[in-house]
Amino acid sequence: MGLTFIPHGIHDLHIHGLKIGSGGTHIMKYFYECGYTNSTGGNLTLVQTSDLSSEITTTLPYGEFDIDMLMSDIHLNSTDRMFIRLYVNQTGVGVLPNLQTSFNDLTDSSLRFNIQSILNYQNGILISKTNV
Repeated sequence: MGLTFIPHGIHDLHIHGLKIGSGGTHIMKYFYECGYTNSTGGNLTLVQTSDLSSEITTTLPYGEFDIDMLMSDIHLNSTDRMFIRLYVNQTGVGVLPNLQTSFNDLTDSSLRFNIQSILNYQNGILISKTNV
């Protein structure tokens, strides 16, 4: 990755989401984890878990969610790899609805950590990793 230091601060993940189907009384909110692994994918280190987003609704157009995470300084080896894991916190009963999720749009997205883009997606598939 080439990045060896990420300064403390509030980092933001911007995503779009829509709840499909309204069976039951489910309240659904996004959150994410940030961490890093070594160059072989081992030694997984969780850095921080974000706040919860606002509630994901069934109202078109897609809802926009900015999910904040307050992180301390992170020191990395030059070969470490950062990761983001997106989750949904759900409460309620009944039929579980589906979620449609995208980053900036449906075809080309990026993830920013107050630095240059790290991951680039196309149709939900990771197509490149930018060295920063």
